[in-house]
Amino acid sequence: MKINTINNINKNIQYRKNNYNSVSIKAGNPKNLTQDEFIHKSVKTNIPSFKGGDPYKFVMHNLENGFLGYSKQKDTLAKTLLVPFIESLKNPKIQLPPSILLHGPETNVINNIINKINDILSPLPYDIVKLVKTSKKDFLPNIKDLLNAHKATSQRERYRFIAVVEEPEKYLGMTYTQAKRLLNFNFSPEDIKILNENSDNIDNINYFKSLLDNCSKTAAKGGYATSFVFSSKNPHLIHPDFRKGKMEKIGFYRPEDAGTMLLNMIKYQKEYIENIKTNDSIAIYKQNRLKNINLDDLSMQQINDIRNFFEVNYPHGAYSYDDIINLTFDTFDTILINDPKIPWVNCLHAAIHNRSRSYTPEQVVRQMEIADLFEKRQDMYNILKNKFENGEISSDELMQFDYHIAKRKIQITMLENLEKEGKLNVYDKYILKKLKEEDI
Repeated sequence: MKINTINNINKNIQYRKNNYNSVSIKAGNPKNLTQDEFIHKSVKTNIPSFKGGDPYKFVMHNLENGFLGYSKQKDTLAKTLLVPFIESLKNPKIQLPPSILLHGPETNVINNIINKINDILSPLPYDIVKLVKTSKKDFLPNIKDLLNAHKATSQRERYRFIAVVEEPEKYLGMTYTQAKRLLNFNFSPEDIKILNENSDNIDNINYFKSLLDNCSKTAAKGGYATSFVFSSKNPHLIHPDFRKGKMEKIGFYRPEDAGTMLLNMIKYQKEYIENIKTNDSIAIYKQNRLKNINLDDLSMQQINDIRNFFEVNYPHGAYSYDDIINLTFDTFDTILINDPKIPWVNCLHAAIHNRSRSYTPEQVVRQMEIADLFEKRQDMYNILKNKFENGEISSDELMQFDYHIAKRKIQITMLENLEKEGKLNVYDKYILKKLKEEDI
């Protein structure tokens, strides 16, 4: 993407993290969005009612309000945790999940999701208990005391609880010896430090392995009326007995379409500023200035250029969620300090020029490796491969499968030749490794 230079732009752009507000676009494939869907969607949505309304719409509206992106993850969270919690208010027989693991490298994203859970459930007869960091010696006694208190309350009245446990890898994690034996993974120094401190986790692990079978049931059904929400930056260090099925897992990694997210954040932030009711002279100036900004100036070619620019890029890496938020504010700051005649897209380019990507190529690959431990990424090759191995493949699908096999063999050969020439970057090395692992 070509970055247009603007004269007299303040290189030290100021940005604010604490006053951002936005509304998410509808879930869908961003590559198929038209210009109209980027530019003209109104933020003045109908607010679903909890009473007598659709619980899913109520939950999704509240998850998206003020927190753009991660539509697939929000959908999973709504369907597996929040909607059942709300529906159980009317029907106590509805089964609730015993635990969910929220994992990803940006703590602020995970905390935002936990705050959203709290906001959605706060009017209802539920309590969310956040367990502060505790010593390993006190961890299990604290958990047992907490659950006994929840059980007693549940016996007296229809009440349910969510217990948040941060960094479960420190209390329910593998030892270094186990990790080396079970995972083909390039452990970081931080990983090794945590693993080396996990020699005394066996009692915690054994207790939770049985606890997570029934802890969400009411006291009358032999449970503690408690569901656990685990949050972790290092989920690959958690004991594999939990990774294999004890926890519902939802990953919040780098934005998959950061360019789309940035464009929509800019749009919604503009509408948010314009709709503020205020007597403040500075705010009024901003509103009047932004009314002259026409987002239709952004063509589909420019949209595609921006989206392509924000793809993972070797050797520059990738943008984080925080990067996208900061670029939104950088763009508005640049607009406000420049002549109104300067196209707003030039201000966007200038903001991008002054902000680097937070994730290095190595960090991006690490995120991909961790996500692959938890997510079954089913591309067409793997879907057809499973059908072939199970004897369920049709003649047409078999032709498609042969095509995908040939295509992958060509890709593997090409990457292997580049490897011999010493020309593989860190992404290509990971892709080659995955292709060989999946090859039949």
